[in-house]
Amino acid sequence: PRTPDPDAAGYGDAASTTVACDQPSGYAAAGTDCDDSDVGIHPGAAESCDGIDTDCDGLADEDDPDAGGTTWYLDDDLDGYGDASTSTTACSEPSGYVVDATDCDDTDPDINPDASEVCNGIDDDCDGTMDSSAVCPCNVERSGGHVYLFCETMSDWWNARSDCLAYDNFDLVTVDDASENTWLQSTAQGHASGLWWWTGFHNQSASSGQEPGGAWEWVDGSSSTYTNWDTDQPDDYAGNEDCGHIYGDSGTWNDMDCYEQNWYGSKLYYICESG
Repeated sequence: PRTPDPDAAGYGDAASTTVACDQPSGYAAAGTDCDDSDVGIHPGAAESCDGIDTDCDGLADEDDPDAGGTTWYLDDDLDGYGDASTSTTACSEPSGYVVDATDCDDTDPDINPDASEVCNGIDDDCDGTMDSSAVCPCNVERSGGHVYLFCETMSDWWNARSDCLAYDNFDLVTVDDASENTWLQSTAQGHASGLWWWTGFHNQSASSGQEPGGAWEWVDGSSSTYTNWDTDQPDDYAGNEDCGHIYGDSGTWNDMDCYEQNWYGSKLYYICESG
């Protein structure tokens, strides 16, 4: 059987056939053309987003994965910016998807490239940098996915902590291990050589029987057991040293009266850390 092929696409109309030993002019052996009036429509054609079943597979546009189309990205938090890790391809925008793939946190509508950066230890505007000196107080430093504020303000422990807590996700620094302690010491030296720096280590709830070395804890409730006490410290001198600080020149720790700001000329500054 031969089928008419008026568009000369190489595929004929199955609804009209003839039988011949040799192929008649204007006929094709295959009867699989779905529109024999258009040479661009046939089984070998490339599907595109045009509302037409161009390749004659019975599917058009969204229904045909061969159509190509636009890549759309999941916008789970509905802020107008999508998640580059979750995408689909379609001819028109699917519900819950957008064409923009620049959201760095698709679970929070307040975090996107159009957001304003604030001091909170988060990359609010998706520019790849958490916080900055433009929005945070003190000296801004970053390490290990955290933001640190090295505050060159003489303060007792209580006011230092209050200043840290004034910013979302910040508290006095928690020291997890020796490498962090070394980094803190060297960075502090770069800002104020030889100064003392309050940390979030304290034992204000310790009983007399636990002094001087017991019941020390971090303000964030961390389970870190790392310590770096200076020789013969902590000693709970005068019975009221319940807060810890780092010596900027050595990186070792000492206990101090939480209400001290200046110990015989040695100023007590402080370090905040984002959670």
